[in-house]
Amino acid sequence: MGGLRSLPVCLLMLGAQAVLCSTCGAQVLEQLRTDVRSSAPDPPESPDKTPRRRDDSCDRRGSYFGNSCDDDDESGLNDLIGMGVFWGLTSPFWAPPVMIGDSYSATGFFSRYPYVDGIDGYQMIDPDLYSEPYDWSLRVRGEYANDFDNLERIGGHILWEGTHRFGIDTAFNYRHEEMPAGDDDLWHGDANLVFRFAQSENVQMRAGLGTNWLHDDDGTDWGFNFTYGGDWYPVRPLVVSTEIDWGTLGSAGLFHGRATVGVVWHGVEFYTGYDYYDVGTTQIDGLVGGLRVWY
Repeated sequence: MGGLRSLPVCLLMLGAQAVLCSTCGAQVLEQLRTDVRSSAPDPPESPDKTPRRRDDSCDRRGSYFGNSCDDDDESGLNDLIGMGVFWGLTSPFWAPPVMIGDSYSATGFFSRYPYVDGIDGYQMIDPDLYSEPYDWSLRVRGEYANDFDNLERIGGHILWEGTHRFGIDTAFNYRHEEMPAGDDDLWHGDANLVFRFAQSENVQMRAGLGTNWLHDDDGTDWGFNFTYGGDWYPVRPLVVSTEIDWGTLGSAGLFHGRATVGVVWHGVEFYTGYDYYDVGTTQIDGLVGGLRVWY
């Protein structure tokens, strides 16, 4: 009898667990939509503040006792701190050219692909020493990523740039998620105008501005994007690439970072690395692998 009495309770617990399990699937893409399309909360109203009266006791003390205040010293210290902060924040842009000796006086041409014809890297800073210098470069990559659970991604990327240092950088990704209630998918990516602010035979760094986007059956959302990254060719046949995207997508903030290491073989690079994608409260990360073709 005791077992029979406890049977409804057990069934109720099993039913509740089944409901929880039906929703305990990641449902990452649905959460991503929610973050992108939720209305941003209004900023809190700041309380009214009555302007404070300037404390002139310092002036009075100076006039009474013949002493001056330390305003000038504090101002000088603040200027010094501000200058240090400025140089620190801008160092990602001026430090790489200084470190690799890029004075912006030489034109950087492109080889057929990295390390071809004895080149130490990819660019030809002195094209007279090499054969077949190119005025432009085009790179196309395709890759696959899986979280080994129920979420997978197929991605692509195109980078075109010329000797004028400007280029077009665009990425697109298809994400597919398997769930008990039915599969889910969407597209997202970015498009940017970039500038190659540092270049040498074995290092190229770029930064630029553009837009982020997300598309599914319900519509398309947009956002602002800042991108920063580059390529390093340490030794034949290795290629190390990094990229950071920082901006917005719909109502949410966006951060994307990746780093890969590849091996070039006759104009085709086989690479693997790590990719991290953060939008609002949604974080998707994992290993990635693919190939990149150099034209």
